[in-house]
Amino acid sequence: MRIGIFPNLVKRESAAIVQQMIKICEKHGIEYYLPAYVSESRQPAYQRIGAEHLRPRMTIYSTIDVAMVLGGDGTILKMAKQFAEADIPVCGINLGSLGFLYEVETKNLEKRDAESDKGGTMRLGAYPCKIIPDTRAFEAYGKELVEERHRHRYEFNNAFKDLLEEKGMVFSG
Repeated sequence: MRIGIFPNLVKRESAAIVQQMIKICEKHGIEYYLPAYVSESRQPAYQRIGAEHLRPRMTIYSTIDVAMVLGGDGTILKMAKQFAEADIPVCGINLGSLGFLYEVETKNLEKRDAESDKGGTMRLGAYPCKIIPDTRAFEAYGKELVEERHRHRYEFNNAFKDLLEEKGMVFSG
């Protein structure tokens, strides 16, 4: 598997997360690539990334199997649209404060309003989630069953679950 890591450089916390992701990839022998523009950042974490892991924006799509996008709602939506056109699955890591992921173009407002009763609104209410013992999630929650409200409609594509588990990813809940 080849992972593309796409941080929003304005979000200062993304540098530390990128470094964690790189360590995980290296530990498990996963190829990773970042867009070449990250080398222009003044943050030392980005300057330490080797040139062999940088790809020009126009060619990176043919280099990766999945994209990890770090940013706020706008960044994730923008990148999800680009990757959808390239048929590349996206995992968004939301670093924003709103957490409201819904894209509407002004020219489509009437159409979206008419479709809103077909499930195109934010999910409300609690969702039951069983937490796996001996995981960080279990350590954080301290119990096996958690009910929380989730504010987005992005979900994990289970077609990749086995492959990611083989590479060491833990699905804790």
